Amino acid sequence: MSMYRLCLLFLGLMATLVLPSCRGGAAEVKVSDLASLIREAAGDGRTIRMTPGTYRLSDIENDQSIEARRKAKDFVLMAI
Repeated sequence: MSMYRLCLLFLGLMATLVLPSCRGGAAEVKVSDLASLIREAAGDGRTIRMTPGTYRLSDIENDQSIEARRKAKDFVLMAI
């Protein structure tokens, strides 16, 4: 489970630190869950800010899917 938390932390850092500096005058969008992050990150020209909190992979994937990824050592959370 710590690998998932590390990946989620990385996504949060990307959304709050790197993306705003890459987009000059982009409109800022706040997200509070992973489903919203995926939806907003699919578009161009957006600055995405994640609200503080815990983001659980189980909010967007079921337990069987997570277990299958763990067994296959498929640690890529999403491809956008």
